[in-house]
Amino acid sequence: MRTPVSGVKCQVSGGRARIPHSGGWIASRYELGDLLGEGGTSVVHRAFDHDLRRWVALKLYALERALPFSPQEVRLQAQVQHPNLMPLYDAGVDAEQYVQYLAMPLYPGDDLETILRREGPLPPRRALNCVDQVLSALDFLLYRRGAVHGDVKPENIWVTRSGATVLMDLNLARALSEEPLGGTPGYTAPEVFDGQLDSRADVFSTGCVLYYALCGQPPFRSNDEACFSTPPPPSAFGSDLRPELDELCLIALSKEPEWRFQSPREMQGTVRHPYLLTGAGRRGRLRRGRRGVLATIGRLAKRCFRAIPW
Repeated sequence: MRTPVSGVKCQVSGGRARIPHSGGWIASRYELGDLLGEGGTSVVHRAFDHDLRRWVALKLYALERALPFSPQEVRLQAQVQHPNLMPLYDAGVDAEQYVQYLAMPLYPGDDLETILRREGPLPPRRALNCVDQVLSALDFLLYRRGAVHGDVKPENIWVTRSGATVLMDLNLARALSEEPLGGTPGYTAPEVFDGQLDSRADVFSTGCVLYYALCGQPPFRSNDEACFSTPPPPSAFGSDLRPELDELCLIALSKEPEWRFQSPREMQGTVRHPYLLTGAGRRGRLRRGRRGVLATIGRLAKRCFRAIPW
């Protein structure tokens, strides 16, 4: 039985949901095929849409309670058109299976979480290219839609075989969280737990993704660590990781939002700078002011200096 996105109250024995396996059906429309990826809150299956006779990627969320997607969230994802944002074909709730689903294009590739678990740390150039595309998507959401993603993490980043990076979910996962503003443990900016959410929270989460891609492990394993701990610098994990990458991650992972890059666009300007990979052009970088890593650190240091009660 297919239930509209606008809302449904579901009952489930034992209090827990079970996500169907390959060969099962969702909403009497999607026949599940191979498992493409699996994360902490969802799984992605190759599925055949019998209504429109096409293959899709079907992302399934097990419901622990009746929390349907809000129409606003579904409408946002359905309307956006950007090469680094995943289009949405369909969304809904299957009351019999007790799952919510998103139907999306089937792009050959894997989610970044699967890639990192399989391959380990990525080469710096590849990691920066991936994050660069994520920041393009976040910049589009912010300036074209006035929205933030709210749940940037490797599980929500799809990397195609050609190297294109596509951001998924557009805050849909937030509606499934135990804490409405909680996000994913280890990827949520500290201020979010005080009810503050803006693009700088997405910058923090993207910094976590970059750190994971460079080092092969997330900077934080829990919300407590994200709020109170400082991870080792990326350069501690490999000789090919330049100190400038330490500075980039340090800024993005700052506990105070005022100390971070103030928007995805500002972080992207630094991510694209060749000095992060080659060390060349240091003098030119300093002349570029806000665009350079050291210039950004200098700007943040001035803020800290002014804040000291002399």
